Amino acid sequence: MITIFTSPTCVICKKLKTYLVDNNIEFEEKDTTIDNAAMAELVSENIWSLPVIKTNDGKYNHGKTFEEFMSILDYMLIKKHIERIIC
Repeated sequence: MITIFTSPTCVICKKLKTYLVDNNIEFEEKDTTIDNAAMAELVSENIWSLPVIKTNDGKYNHGKTFEEFMSILDYMLIKKHIERIIC
């Protein structure tokens, strides 16, 4: 499962969440406006923009356009599908 860091006023965050729900991608959302630990986590990684996608391998993806985020998620979906076929 991926983790997304968001805020209610972030337009790309809203589009990202819609994409995740529409494509049945499991995710945990951390709203940085109310989750101080989530904000501290991003600050400790020197991340200052939203949204942020944290993948299962602990990699943070940030500072991207909506289309770039979609490419990351599409890759993850393809990889997951291939792993199901192989295993």
